[in-house]
Amino acid sequence: MKTLWGPEKRAISFQDVWGTGGAWPSQTALSRVDVNVDSALGLSAVLRSVRLLSDVVSSLPVHAYRGSGADRVRLPSQPRLITDPSLVLTLDEWLGQAMTSVLLYGNAYGIVVTRDRLGVPTGVEWVSPTHMTVARTSALVKPTYRLSGDTISAEDVLHIRGFMKPGAVAGSAPLTLQRETIGLGIAAQKFGAQWFGDGATPSAVLTSDAPIDETQATTIKARFIAAIRGNREPAVLGAGMKYQQIQVAANESQFLETNTAVVNDVARAFGIPAEMIGGGGQGSSLTYSNREQSAIDFLTFSVNPWLVRIESALSAQLPGGTFVKFNPDALLRTDTKTRYEAHKTALGSHFLTIDEVRALEDRRPLDNGEQFPPAGNGQSVGANDQEVTE
Repeated sequence: MKTLWGPEKRAISFQDVWGTGGAWPSQTALSRVDVNVDSALGLSAVLRSVRLLSDVVSSLPVHAYRGSGADRVRLPSQPRLITDPSLVLTLDEWLGQAMTSVLLYGNAYGIVVTRDRLGVPTGVEWVSPTHMTVARTSALVKPTYRLSGDTISAEDVLHIRGFMKPGAVAGSAPLTLQRETIGLGIAAQKFGAQWFGDGATPSAVLTSDAPIDETQATTIKARFIAAIRGNREPAVLGAGMKYQQIQVAANESQFLETNTAVVNDVARAFGIPAEMIGGGGQGSSLTYSNREQSAIDFLTFSVNPWLVRIESALSAQLPGGTFVKFNPDALLRTDTKTRYEAHKTALGSHFLTIDEVRALEDRRPLDNGEQFPPAGNGQSVGANDQEVTE
């Protein structure tokens, strides 16, 4: 098969790297529940955190460049590694899998399955981290990777790491580092489900001044339920019988405080604002005035560190002088009027050229000598424009 970089050769067969998945072994928390990937994803806060970060990263445009500073130029022909890196996944799905893997397991392991004639990777398939082990015998040598027991050359592995302890060669998963937090959430969820499923506490108590045995108690209970079921008329009790209703506060039955605390802790573990996954507290809801700043903070402190890690890992697979960059501006798209005013300011201060502005709007560069009528003559600037087709 011929690629943008030339004829490709298969380094490792697709069957060699495609696994059945799996989860890291369960760990028992102090709350006496098993914490693993599947049970953790049963918590909506964990699922939402993983989906939020993976969906945002996988939806951002990504391109390859050459040069630096003012001399940086976008490659006219993009490498296949960032346009069509998988045999079965689209680019957004491919990036989403990488993010999901590193968020849940602390690592994303990709095996290079195809290369061009120059040896540049053109295809990478992600494998389950449970099938991969990595170790380093010395600080002076590259790590050794083993996929299901078979040694894989480090040059054939695309490794994206999460949080790393000093001296480690692999990342640590938030789910393992925050086992007790996740365990508390799972325990509260199970207890709440059992509370509602079993009734948690009796709705009322029937008492009698006279002693009654088990058979009499069962008979009295059955007759009382039969008398009041589907009937809101007053109940008449015999001599010595008393009825006492039991009520439980809603905040106790639904564990609102516990659930909110767990959501906030999960958000902190994944480094995202709690409000974005339904957490926070009183007075912490987003408003129109602070929503834009919240989006900027989310991009700066939550998303951008992941973008840098992915960019570095992908850039290391490309020829020297070529690097990969995401375009995070797509996450901060404002209304049309505000965006165009920003473009006008950038053009007036010579910060951007007209073609650079047009690229931000996903429009083609101007042809040589092409001019637009000046604004104010009744015609829209760029009315005859066309969107970029690559």
